[in-house]
Amino acid sequence: MSTRSTFTTLQAHSKSTQHFIELLISLNSKEFKDVTSSLEVGGKEDLIALHLASFTRTSLAWLEWERNCRNKPWRKECREISETIEQTGLGVATYYNTALKTLVVKACIDLAPDWLVPYWVKWFAHHNGLKELFEIHRLDTREQLNRLADYPIYTYMLHGIGKALVEEFEHDGGTSSATAMYIYWDIIEPLYEVVVVGLEPLPSSISEELRRASYEAYNATHRAVKSKGRLGFLPLTLHASRSLREKLARYLVILRAKHELEASGGVE
Repeated sequence: MSTRSTFTTLQAHSKSTQHFIELLISLNSKEFKDVTSSLEVGGKEDLIALHLASFTRTSLAWLEWERNCRNKPWRKECREISETIEQTGLGVATYYNTALKTLVVKACIDLAPDWLVPYWVKWFAHHNGLKELFEIHRLDTREQLNRLADYPIYTYMLHGIGKALVEEFEHDGGTSSATAMYIYWDIIEPLYEVVVVGLEPLPSSISEELRRASYEAYNATHRAVKSKGRLGFLPLTLHASRSLREKLARYLVILRAKHELEASGGVE
């Protein structure tokens, strides 16, 4: 695909977000209040943290295998892992690659608005029988709005996690470093770039909040890998969600008020 066609495809995500915002502010007063007030209730912070932890642990399992077992398959722990995975009929790399992509699809099923799901996720879901992904476009406006708040937190934090994993394994060289780069560039980055472009119609304060969340996830991952301790993503998702939802709700209320003023002829 050419650079121009890739740009055009990405811009479609931005236009879809703009159309959704226009739909929101065109609702009657009661519908608008009902939909936007759901942002104040809170989102799926625990589910976001769970999906992030699952992806990170699976990535680390793959990277540790590449680091410790790829060239030492005779080691007891390596042999046990290989034998367990081989029962699935897959090689180790294929097994972990498939597992990570399946986790991403499941995260999109739980968290994403339909128009921010990249093509590769839909392709993988189609070819692996994950049909639930193709039902999320049927969700109501309230749920789509909440997903517009939840899913960017997942993707931005995942981006920070991926960067940390690349840095943690880059000094190894060989297959563990190459695998970390693959996870970052081929799995995470395509999710991230769709969301970055898709959120362009929203105010910069929202992207700033998401970048902070990404940086916090980046630091948390470095700490967890170095100490082999807990990941601790839930406090980060709680803080990011609360702040982002406040900003998004405020933006929509202001935009709605401006729309009503223009409709009444108050602004020329």
